[in-house]
Amino acid sequence: MSRLFDRTIAYSGTRPNNGATRALSFPLEGVCIMDGGMDEPLMDGDTASKRRAYTVVVHRREWPDVTPPQIGDVVTLEDGTRLSVKAMQRFVGRDYIMEARSK
Repeated sequence: MSRLFDRTIAYSGTRPNNGATRALSFPLEGVCIMDGGMDEPLMDGDTASKRRAYTVVVHRREWPDVTPPQIGDVVTLEDGTRLSVKAMQRFVGRDYIMEARSK
């Protein structure tokens, strides 16, 4: 396993389930988190966003649920930083790749 994939996160979200909602919540080990720096300025004003952009990569074989990651899910880092998934590439090769922003 690459040294890049050395982080542990808590992952949470919800999924539709036969007309109801099912909650997801589980830890994931062997995750790669890349800090992309400050988020782009807001489109509706001159004030720059204070959120940080991240790329979160999870090996598909480590993903414990039948549904893939989705926009709106939450990634919590070891230090308590909460990230919201904003864009999703279903999977590239063997990995799920998510674009996330600090909350």
